[in-house]
Amino acid sequence: MAFPKKLTSHFATNRNRLRDGTYGTEFYEGDPRLIRLGKVEVKKSGKRWKASKPETHPERSRAAAGASRADREWVVLGSTASFDAVRTDGIESGTTDILIFLHGAGNSFETAAETLAVMAELYSDADNPVCPYFFTYPANGKSDPANYFADRDDAALSGPAMARSFGKLITFLTERHVEERCGARIHLLAHSLGNFALRKAVETIFANPAYRPIRLFDTVFLAHADDDKDTLSSNDKMRNLTRLTDRIVVYYDGTDKLLRLSDAVHMDRLGQKGPSPFPGVHVNGCEIAAVDCSETKFDVMSDRQRHRHYLGASKVINDIRAVMRHQEPKRTPLDRAGFWRL
Repeated sequence: MAFPKKLTSHFATNRNRLRDGTYGTEFYEGDPRLIRLGKVEVKKSGKRWKASKPETHPERSRAAAGASRADREWVVLGSTASFDAVRTDGIESGTTDILIFLHGAGNSFETAAETLAVMAELYSDADNPVCPYFFTYPANGKSDPANYFADRDDAALSGPAMARSFGKLITFLTERHVEERCGARIHLLAHSLGNFALRKAVETIFANPAYRPIRLFDTVFLAHADDDKDTLSSNDKMRNLTRLTDRIVVYYDGTDKLLRLSDAVHMDRLGQKGPSPFPGVHVNGCEIAAVDCSETKFDVMSDRQRHRHYLGASKVINDIRAVMRHQEPKRTPLDRAGFWRL
């Protein structure tokens, strides 16, 4: 069965909402902690995906007029409506996999949605479509040094908003009986600067006792991570991510030139060097694998493509598909435990 030419992706964002209903490059109401949730339809024309105007869930939805007093006072939070929609999509499609995407620098709301549509098509099977979800912070949608550093600041400030969205998802899941759940595994893929935003979210979750961290994710994929190479080893960085997921896969490539802009003013990047020092194959019950993608060059040629193996390198795509489905990936082990090559 062919992959559909139209799909619905759900989202959370701390971007400002424009008058036409789309999302811009500033923070929602000027506060980076505030989030809105909704869904967007993405259609394929030829080989390209194109996002339509998003639909934003109201912050609270009230029951219809004329209902009983109890029903009139009943409200549905926007987050509940959003996660209920994901649950319904999962049940109706029969999927075993929900994928949350955290984009890198230079993305607009629309390009984030369109990239996720490409990922959903690449990672889906005919009888097991991936259910897509994304968090988008107000990156400027432009790829140049000045906008990169502005996006980096916005990514750092967006950590608490991302933490709020994860916290709402945890609350939604823990308040549902088993029979109310769709049964799908939840995966997260963070690309480039999205890893830095993820670090700030993890810091927020474990610094605030109001959050109730659980092992939310089946797998977290860190692709070309624009974060410090010691982030998974440092308690004051992203080591606590190992308490939120069953497994972490780090995809790195020493020839990724686009990470050198960040590397020039920061510590060596996780996405270039891999995790160093390596925290161990198992940390807090989480399995960690570091996968060298540098020899996939025959699939991915340009500098921009080499920064996006998860979209253009067949070996990486097949590796992600295998991990998501709990199949044995085809990798070559290196001389250090936990390190592999594609």
